[in-house]
Amino acid sequence: MDRRIYAVTSVILGVGLGIIADVFFFRRWVGLSFPLYALLCTAALIGFAAIVRQKAQFRNLWLLIPLGFFALMVAVRANETLTFINVLAVLTLTALVLHYFPLKQTIDSEPLITQAMALIEAGFITVFTPVGQLIDSVGWVRERRPLHHPVAGAVVRGLVIAIPVLIVFGLLLASADQVFGQYVSRITSLFQLRNMSDVLTQGMIAGFFGWFACGGLAYAALRRVDPDRRYVQVGDLPPAEIAPEPAADYNFDDANQPHPPTPSPHREEEQSTEAMPASTQPKGKKPSFTLGMIESGIVLGLVDLLFGAFVLIQFAYFFGGEGNISATGFTYADYARRGFFELVAVSVLTLCLMLWLDYVTVRHNPAQQTIFRGLIVIIIALVGVMLWSAHVRLTLYEEAYGFTHLRLYPHVFTLWLAVLFGFFLLMLFRVRANIFSFGALLCIIGYVVTLNVINPDQTIMAQNINRFHNGSSFDLGYLRNVSEDAVPVILAFYQQNPDIDPDLRYGIGQWLIWQSLTLQSQRADLSILSAHVARDTAYAQLTAALADLPDYDPNYRLPYFSDYLYDR
Repeated sequence: MDRRIYAVTSVILGVGLGIIADVFFFRRWVGLSFPLYALLCTAALIGFAAIVRQKAQFRNLWLLIPLGFFALMVAVRANETLTFINVLAVLTLTALVLHYFPLKQTIDSEPLITQAMALIEAGFITVFTPVGQLIDSVGWVRERRPLHHPVAGAVVRGLVIAIPVLIVFGLLLASADQVFGQYVSRITSLFQLRNMSDVLTQGMIAGFFGWFACGGLAYAALRRVDPDRRYVQVGDLPPAEIAPEPAADYNFDDANQPHPPTPSPHREEEQSTEAMPASTQPKGKKPSFTLGMIESGIVLGLVDLLFGAFVLIQFAYFFGGEGNISATGFTYADYARRGFFELVAVSVLTLCLMLWLDYVTVRHNPAQQTIFRGLIVIIIALVGVMLWSAHVRLTLYEEAYGFTHLRLYPHVFTLWLAVLFGFFLLMLFRVRANIFSFGALLCIIGYVVTLNVINPDQTIMAQNINRFHNGSSFDLGYLRNVSEDAVPVILAFYQQNPDIDPDLRYGIGQWLIWQSLTLQSQRADLSILSAHVARDTAYAQLTAALADLPDYDPNYRLPYFSDYLYDR
């Protein structure tokens, strides 16, 4: 089939998705429209691939599961930061899906550098692909002149006659029946222009989404690539594929078999490629810089000693209890509040250091391999203690000073960072090719999933309310930083505690009534496309509790964060 027909199809689908995006997002609160649009784009990709007979690598389509989850969470969580993270996650996973859709390679077996290059390639090529599709489409239209076909001409003439008739009859029927008229108004409101400037704005929205939709579809479904092309490192190559080196420059695995001198941290060092035909064996380059076991051993050994000394102090003082800390002149809270971010930074830098050393270090024999792995395992064990120390420090900090986004987000990050170290350990012993890159992808997805599940705004306010009941202060000013996600717990706190400090109660009441009025003002232009779990739930609960809320005071302003702390 003429490839230009495929180009015309991609352009038509792009235009359609652009128009749908304009209907879904122009001057509307983003809600149910976002996951619906993501679903339509996925259906368009699968349908277009079927049209052009492009076979997908179904093993890579598991990415659609977290993609759909994050798209759905845009219509569930109201926190702006979390919404931004969810949208960014959707775009990132979309780029990976588009890149790996026609390839035989599976994303879980690709190195981290390849995944990063896939994101860059997908984003770059998607921008420019529609140019070629438009050129091919225009050429096909000029050659075929489809509107000159008798059937096409008859269809156009029929539409020209039918549309005015439908408009007249529709207006008359809408006037005759109020219910029918309401449905007609809802449909026409989707395309209503409030002023002439809307034409330009809607055109830009439709064009933007349509352009990227066309480019994404063409990039994923129309590419014909070498199925064996991939980004490789020297760790993928059998000895015959690289220039001969002195025997001392080769590594040996546990079976005393020679391998390339500088295995990649992202590929299995002992992966066998002997079964691959010579014509399909991947090509790669040796790194220009390498280290011997002596240099790497010195670096790893000294790091082990430094980390060991730090961990001993942790057990002697920090994990030893408040009495040991007080004896040094620090309070337990002051000692705990310091060092969290520094410990996380040390952990991240240590991971980067170990990845680099595993990449450039030449291990000549099994003994050196064992020593290298032993030193790395000791570092990982010590870093595990540091991460636990960071977790305990931040927990104590939160208990002493309250919960905030700046404390909760890094707290969750440390948990997934510990999981990532576990994947590095699996990579170190070559359990599976590219297990670390696959684990990194899973940890990133898991981190964002965890944030959505715990609902940061609601969790933060619930914990701070619990602290208040236990005798700690309540920071009224922090209500400035939470969204409608927190309304259920704050409203319950307001209704169940009428005897709290009058200023605190008044401030909470003003925040609740302001949320109610804001949500009520949004309802005028809402449709089913703007349905949102957090906003709709908050509106329903606040509407039911209006009798308990104070009158709105337009002159009242919430104090800024930490300006006023209220005690029981």
